[in-house]
Amino acid sequence: GINMTRLIFSLLILTCSVWNAPLFAKAQLPKADASHTADHPALKRYEGSLILSQIRRDYEEFVMPLSPLKPVPGKKVPSLTVAAFEPDKKLSLEGAYTRTIYLAPKGPSSLEVFRNYRDEVAAKDGEILYQCKEGDCGGDPNRSVAGNGGKQSLAMYLFPASKLEANLLSNAWCGAAARPISGLRYLVAKLSANGPTVSVLTYRITDKNKLTCGAFGGRAVAIVDIVQPKVREQKMVTVSADEMAARLTSDGTVALYGIYFDTGKARVQPKSDAA
Repeated sequence: GINMTRLIFSLLILTCSVWNAPLFAKAQLPKADASHTADHPALKRYEGSLILSQIRRDYEEFVMPLSPLKPVPGKKVPSLTVAAFEPDKKLSLEGAYTRTIYLAPKGPSSLEVFRNYRDEVAAKDGEILYQCKEGDCGGDPNRSVAGNGGKQSLAMYLFPASKLEANLLSNAWCGAAARPISGLRYLVAKLSANGPTVSVLTYRITDKNKLTCGAFGGRAVAIVDIVQPKVREQKMVTVSADEMAARLTSDGTVALYGIYFDTGKARVQPKSDAA
């Protein structure tokens, strides 16, 4: 009942007070880039934009759609009641990965920001592999990564909310999860033969509620994902003959690493020689 609700809320407030932590973060217009962030050398930002958040991984997998998202009958997004969507064509990449979320200055539309990124790709002689806008991208074009029920969005497909490393309603969270949104634009481009592949998603935040993400209302956001091809380091431990003998004697089993086969074949690859 009401008394129990008040008790739970009071306990939440008390817990946050004891740990000196806010119940919720609050989005505020930034005056500078988020700490420990910087532009990726492969692609400049839209002039006047500020970085809300950034993720960098030495080696990661990232999937970029190359065709509109289509509904998958009977399938839901994991851990959500959101109808799942998939593209017919997609690009699965592995390598050094960077995801940067920019908040554009007040004034320019998501289209204007998008066109500038597209011009930057052209200036680098990049090849656009796919681009789309609003409903033509498939899924829910007015939805970011947040929310339950309804249809999966392009933003959800690229980077589901379960991966967000941000406090609820913080600047980093609002950049990716503010809703509703409008003016969705998207492109995938290859910058050079051995260079990175980039994914640029832009939209305008239309939330006006100051208690949620309204501080960003009316501004465009650019989410830039970049994957740079990289040879994965082989770090599996090899086991010496003496160690094998000792473990077989003591345990009756031994785990071997660094033995590689061609897919569907029994031939051991030369790089397995050490093992």
